[in-house]
Amino acid sequence: MKTILNNITDSLRASFKRGIAFGVLDFLFRIFALCVWILTVKLLLTFMWEAVFVIKIDSERLWWFVYSSMSLVMVTLLAYTAVYDRE
Repeated sequence: MKTILNNITDSLRASFKRGIAFGVLDFLFRIFALCVWILTVKLLLTFMWEAVFVIKIDSERLWWFVYSSMSLVMVTLLAYTAVYDRE
């Protein structure tokens, strides 16, 4: 846990090395990217929930579940790059 917190603080410090304005704008971008990620994950989890419990056709259920799962993984990888792994 301490390593993760150290990585986060180092990432935030790297943004402010170019100046206060750049650091603040980078921090705002991270917050915006995190909010977009949260909304997208909520939507994809809703799709997965409905695929399991609402849709009656098995092939359609499987398609929506797999599609949403793959989208969830890709969105999370993009959010990781935008929010956490910044240099």
